[in-house]
Amino acid sequence: MGTWMKGGLAALVVFGLCWGGAIAWWQGTGRSPSNTELAAVLLAAPLALLAALLLVRHLRKPAAPETAAANADAAMPAPAVAGPSLALLAAALSTPHGAAAEELAKAIVDQLARSDLDPELLDDDGYPVMSVRVEDPAGPELREAIALWLGAQALPDPQFGDEHWRALGMVTGVAADLAHRAGAHPHALPEEIAPKSPLPTLQILLALTGAWNEAQRSAAGAWIGHVVAESGWPASRISTSIAAQPAPGAAVSNWLIQLTAQAAGTPTLAMLLSCDSQIGEASVNALAAEGRLFGANRQQGLIPGEGAAGLLLADATQAVLFDSEPVHLHTVAARRDDSADVARKPDAALLRSLGTQACTQAAVAPAKVAVLLADTGHRTSRVMELMELANQELAQLDAGTDVLATGGACGHAGAVPFVTALALAHQQALERQAPVLCVSNEDPHYRSAVLVRPPVQPA
Repeated sequence: MGTWMKGGLAALVVFGLCWGGAIAWWQGTGRSPSNTELAAVLLAAPLALLAALLLVRHLRKPAAPETAAANADAAMPAPAVAGPSLALLAAALSTPHGAAAEELAKAIVDQLARSDLDPELLDDDGYPVMSVRVEDPAGPELREAIALWLGAQALPDPQFGDEHWRALGMVTGVAADLAHRAGAHPHALPEEIAPKSPLPTLQILLALTGAWNEAQRSAAGAWIGHVVAESGWPASRISTSIAAQPAPGAAVSNWLIQLTAQAAGTPTLAMLLSCDSQIGEASVNALAAEGRLFGANRQQGLIPGEGAAGLLLADATQAVLFDSEPVHLHTVAARRDDSADVARKPDAALLRSLGTQACTQAAVAPAKVAVLLADTGHRTSRVMELMELANQELAQLDAGTDVLATGGACGHAGAVPFVTALALAHQQALERQAPVLCVSNEDPHYRSAVLVRPPVQPA
């Protein structure tokens, strides 16, 4: 496709997104925008974003199309041997725009995975907020079943709010799916049949946000352990860890790095789960009070979202015991010196460096990467950071079909967009039989890069 045609399509996409979102919001709320709002949202915002995109394109190092891939290979030859890795056996998800990786990937490529006016939630002015919601994620039967089971365990009443119930309902299905996959382990037999089985402990790692207090975290962890045990995994071979901090995405990266080191010398099997819901009055009010809620006059605000996603991970020895093709993860992470929320201009230096490190660790030349996945949402600084990575380091990718961001599909939902991106990376690496780079840049401070290798590396 010619340069001018690509530029024209980019302009149409940018103006379409800005105008479509603003018009939908004004129509849904019945509000008449002021002249200032019209100028800012319909003209200034898209022009600023287009200017930034042109700047990134201008900063790219020139390379003739027929020699770009060869130059990339020459600039960074791949090492002969890959570094330590972690096997990803299976992934599962529950998101507003798909309950399967293939379905969600198609929705993103077709530009259908986006937010809409929420049918229930209102902002401080009484207008509907933009959101990304799952329809009926935790029905009354499931809530009753969870409440009855928790009551029978003599645990403190967690006093779940509606957001907690929604998140727990979504992650229950994800955990059950992955537990059934784990049950394919040849040593996963009842303990009365195989009391001395070499079955490793299944580590359940649950990433939550700071909106869950200690009692709620404990109840959630206990319930998920019960779900996994009910799916056939021996209860005595389950351990649960819960991360609840301001940066749940960073917790996911840290877990992946720790599991990779552990897998180098210890039998390792883990289920990494994330869940969150910002679809409730409590969450919306909290974002509004902090001045972080998206609106017509706050285009860089956050859009409430929800979802759940999970990964089944193992060391190389355990992986060969399953009847499936694993992909291999190489993870690196670091902290920015400043906050991306207050930086004067987008800076992709750290993200680019981490992408390079992940490729080097995996013995993959950047020119071999077939897809770029990210948890990037709609905010300009994050989009520009991702596009700079794509344009300067992965010029072989088509921005329309090879660069997929899950942030818009999940909304603001803790670590869910990042784990969802990893789930899509698993599917894309297998489908294309090519390396996939997955990055996280939504957090103000933390950045991560995961190179996902298919079972057989391309020549």
